[in-house]
Amino acid sequence: MTKYIDVIIKRFQILITGGAATPAAAHLFEIDEKCEELLEQMGGQIHIAVAQLLYLSKQARPDIFVAVAFLTTRVKNPCEDDWKKLIRVLKYLKATKEIILTITPNNLNLMK
Repeated sequence: MTKYIDVIIKRFQILITGGAATPAAAHLFEIDEKCEELLEQMGGQIHIAVAQLLYLSKQARPDIFVAVAFLTTRVKNPCEDDWKKLIRVLKYLKATKEIILTITPNNLNLMK
């Protein structure tokens, strides 16, 4: 999935400087009602990126799911603050793209 992450990040490469330790800040669920709405073209970019991130979060990166799930509620009328939240998720992915979801059994001999 690292190639898929690279594809998502490439679209926003100019805006992603550095990394982030977590996919979301403490104010993830706060909505600023006075936040300026984004232009339609930028809103479309957010919609595409959030859809790609949703797929990624369900297939390989459950660590970003909460942030992405919130962003899915904001794609219809995104504002500048939502844009910043998206960029934070992308910064986190850029810094942690080598993390792999590994599922292992606790006990191979236990049958239920």
